[in-house]
Amino acid sequence: MAKYDKLRKPDRDKAVIRYAKKHPNLSQEEVGRIFNVCQQRVSQILNKGRRDGKAEGSHATPGKKGALPISQS
Repeated sequence: MAKYDKLRKPDRDKAVIRYAKKHPNLSQEEVGRIFNVCQQRVSQILNKGRRDGKAEGSHATPGKKGALPISQS
């Protein structure tokens, strides 16, 4: 995947969201390594997905493997 190919970014973002949903025990850093993006970018993708209603139930969190998601109450 080309790093700055704007046409492919939406597909990558959807894949990041799907992968994070399927693997809730992985940290954002680990998800980022799989997709060749930094942890901060994974966080941005997941936050945008939650705002858009696409990442409901996605619990990938920064930090250590198995970390619990932060409650938003």
